[in-house]
Amino acid sequence: MSVTRLDTAFLDGGLRSTNYFNGRILSREDMQRDSDAHRALHQRLGLALGDGIVRGFEVEAKSIGGSSITNPVVTVRPGLAINRLGQTLALDRGVDVALLEPRPASTGASIPDAGGGPAVGGFEDCLPPDQNVYVTGAGVYLLSVAPAQARQGLALVSGLGNEGASCNAKELVEGLQFRLSQVKALSNAELADAVRLRNVAAYKFFLAEGADLAAIRDPLGAAAAPPDLTVQARSECEVPLALLSWTATGGLRWVDRWAVRRRVAPLPAPDAMATAAGPRLLALGEAMRLQFQDEARDLRLGTTAPQLLVASGSFRYLPPAGVLPLFGQGASTGFDRVTFFSDRPTRGPIVMEGAEVPALLRTSLAYPPIDLTDHVVVWTYLVRENLQAQSQGIQPAFLFASGHVPPFGAARADVARAGFANTPIDF
Repeated sequence: MSVTRLDTAFLDGGLRSTNYFNGRILSREDMQRDSDAHRALHQRLGLALGDGIVRGFEVEAKSIGGSSITNPVVTVRPGLAINRLGQTLALDRGVDVALLEPRPASTGASIPDAGGGPAVGGFEDCLPPDQNVYVTGAGVYLLSVAPAQARQGLALVSGLGNEGASCNAKELVEGLQFRLSQVKALSNAELADAVRLRNVAAYKFFLAEGADLAAIRDPLGAAAAPPDLTVQARSECEVPLALLSWTATGGLRWVDRWAVRRRVAPLPAPDAMATAAGPRLLALGEAMRLQFQDEARDLRLGTTAPQLLVASGSFRYLPPAGVLPLFGQGASTGFDRVTFFSDRPTRGPIVMEGAEVPALLRTSLAYPPIDLTDHVVVWTYLVRENLQAQSQGIQPAFLFASGHVPPFGAARADVARAGFANTPIDF
């Protein structure tokens, strides 16, 4: 290893751009050098921010069942994302993506340069795999998006003998491509449990990313590499968008965004404690709560009597905290708080101030999910402002939180009127 002196420029690996001056003869390579330097700068900014969804890229099924048996199609909304290489992926309008349409032999996802070499701009790293998996029978699948590049149009040329040339494309267009791969981490028993499949599939990804306490068992050790959960391992180019379930006899059954969708957050340092306490964990906790809210809403709308549902009958895991519509007290649809947690120990309901709700939800992000096969106590809460507003037709709601999350709603009668004040909890 060479020794570098202080106050001396170290240029190995530095970004190289073209030095312009009057009288210089410019070539294609000079222009390409500038383009590569600008792209590298943008990627450095992307790496500093982290990977994930900046905004948009919501995925919705065009139809559930019915025509989706032979022609499953999802709609992807406009959005912006960053992959783990720091590349930005932008979609400026909504598109319908056919999941069963086979990919042609040549997609334009990556193109050679004029000399037949690799694609310009590093897009050779983002080529689709040779054995791209499309839906073949039944299962759960991961939909992701990756960058793509293609040439369009023809440019006027000179000095080429008036003959066609492979380099006379007018523009290089940077776009994106959608990919689909089957989730292999689900057992036959889990696939057969249609009621809990969506929840179980989502938590395969949550737990693989460190939502449990595995890292705490060896806090000074190196962070374990996340397992490959799909038939084709996710490349650094891809940004996951959604999980979907499809069968050859029932078509699309559900589309789940937050099972794999994450807001932008930097990757943690490669040690166990950084994984267990970094910003990535907070983004993961947020995704767990939002995934539960989406699934609970779909469950309530698709069930004739949601007030009779028990948590363990529909879920294998719950997020460390969540909010559910409450049945009764003037509301005809919702979950019954006592019935929903009838098979596990609970405390409450505790009446809490609305001002405490954001703090409760933020605090819960750092805690592991509730495993419904364990008997961890669950805190349940009612919100004072929500109780007072129910006479105005507002939907009643209740909150729950893992027993690992510190309790909120301390016994007091200061800002709440006496009728809604808390009294010491009787254990």
